[in-house]
Amino acid sequence: MDVTFNPHLSNSLFFRPEQMYGENRKIFEELPHIVKGNIYFLAERRKVRVLPSSIGLSDDGYISASFTLEDSLAIPAKFPFAPTIIQLGTKFLEVYGNANTLQQYVVGVKNQAEYYARQKSKSDRPLIGVSLDAEAQNKTNIALCLHTPDGQVGKLPFSVHSILSSFEIDIGDHPLVLYIGKSENLKDRIYRHEKIQQALSTIDDDSDLYLYAFQFDTNKYTRSYLPDKTLVLRRDYENDITAEYQLAIVEMCLINYFKPRLNKDYKNCEIPLNPVYQAALKGRYNQVVLEVDHDAGFWNFGTEHIVAKLRHQIQYPVHG
Repeated sequence: MDVTFNPHLSNSLFFRPEQMYGENRKIFEELPHIVKGNIYFLAERRKVRVLPSSIGLSDDGYISASFTLEDSLAIPAKFPFAPTIIQLGTKFLEVYGNANTLQQYVVGVKNQAEYYARQKSKSDRPLIGVSLDAEAQNKTNIALCLHTPDGQVGKLPFSVHSILSSFEIDIGDHPLVLYIGKSENLKDRIYRHEKIQQALSTIDDDSDLYLYAFQFDTNKYTRSYLPDKTLVLRRDYENDITAEYQLAIVEMCLINYFKPRLNKDYKNCEIPLNPVYQAALKGRYNQVVLEVDHDAGFWNFGTEHIVAKLRHQIQYPVHG
């Protein structure tokens, strides 16, 4: 009988480090990926900029822009506003149900006064306004304003990479993992972690540096054979490894596999000989199979030692 400990990275959120400070902190610290997240990557993404003069807004709430890569290749794009806000709170989902329906009630406006004028038109549900925020616009974001029936105007500066990822606009991006860390309190650790500050000081100011916050889930697979040699594979969602040990194993396996530039521990050691690894697994498990697997391009991770790809299956034996 073979027993496998199978952790796998699941939900993620990526953001620029500066978004975790100042006024933005109040927004980010409430997001479930930050509250429940316990693994994070610091990664450098392909440099891409947006030409501010190329950004346009249609009457029906579609945004157009031209994205420019480091080789001056321009990629034109057009995308709806609704998918960028549908998950903000619960109200949009309650009233409109999904992004496609919400988009039918989105209007592009120049300012709050025009939004109020458009709101007076007959509609079975409230109209939602979007306008361009010229003052906050730069080459690394698309700055928008959200207008709602309660009179609020919310400023929404979307990073270029968040737009590209949300709408699956392919630019051949291969996030280069620079550092991998863990924390039982991710939101507080990210604010003050010295490795993040070190990375920011060593990477070009014009680089596209992002933090990925992950949650991970675990399975326990038991593989056995009946007397007639029929294979029986059982999966259990509960396992007998403490949360602290699970987190430690996931971190050390990820670091040993990717070998990020700024990590020091675990990069060149024999993981199966690690005391924590042995204490958690020896005598109960035969192997660890850790999966980093996602269909979206923004998970296309690699390092100087590992070729970038969407799926990484990391395996280590358990001795004894």
